[in-house]
Amino acid sequence: MNQGNAEPAVKAYLGPLPQGATGYSFVTDIPPSRERNFPAGRGAIWCEGGEGVRDLPGQQGTVFIPVEVL
Repeated sequence: MNQGNAEPAVKAYLGPLPQGATGYSFVTDIPPSRERNFPAGRGAIWCEGGEGVRDLPGQQGTVFIPVEVL
């Protein structure tokens, strides 16, 4: 989902969620487009147009990746 990025992207922390963070633990076979440091830890970013990154039908500027929620 585009949250201030120049391009639509999915962002997630690598490994366990930081203390106090809310979210879901998941796994995916889709390799991230890149990794970077987030304020509370290391993260992965899947960018629009990247391998396996899909556009959400009817939602311009919103992308997703298939995951298995743990």
